[in-house]
Amino acid sequence: MLRNSGLAANRLELEITEAPLMDDARNVLRILTDLKALGVRIVLDDFGTGCSSLSSFRKFPFDKIKIDRSFLGDVEDDDAEAETLVRTIIALGRSLRLGVTAEGVETAQQLTSLQALGCGFVQGYLLGRPGEARFPDGLGEAARVAGSAQKQDTRQPEGAAAGGRSA
Repeated sequence: MLRNSGLAANRLELEITEAPLMDDARNVLRILTDLKALGVRIVLDDFGTGCSSLSSFRKFPFDKIKIDRSFLGDVEDDDAEAETLVRTIIALGRSLRLGVTAEGVETAQQLTSLQALGCGFVQGYLLGRPGEARFPDGLGEAARVAGSAQKQDTRQPEGAAAGGRSA
């Protein structure tokens, strides 16, 4: 799809939640390593809500972690425990040289709290609502065609077990 669309691999960020890491770690690691070799950025989404171990950061090629929105309401309510968890996630990301983004920022107070905790990247309705994708120079058509071709391809990935999940 990168080749068909003309998109530079380093402009693509793929977000993955912790569940696939736990379900099929060996296959997911292989796929993520291949994507990383192309230059694609890998983001661990909804960090803090799953049950993966810290060893995941040594094993998987993450570039960024995203703090789950579920922590933000509690931080906004001056929950000291939630604030400590968010601060710790931010410190962990910095220590591992990973970018950290807080998702689901909806109020100015959440933004102020995150800034005070040292979180430099945020996303959420406070900043803007999702909108229609606008692609330059026919990129949208290339992505649509590539997506249609992939949906029609019902072959299992090499090495995937019948009925298994692939990333």
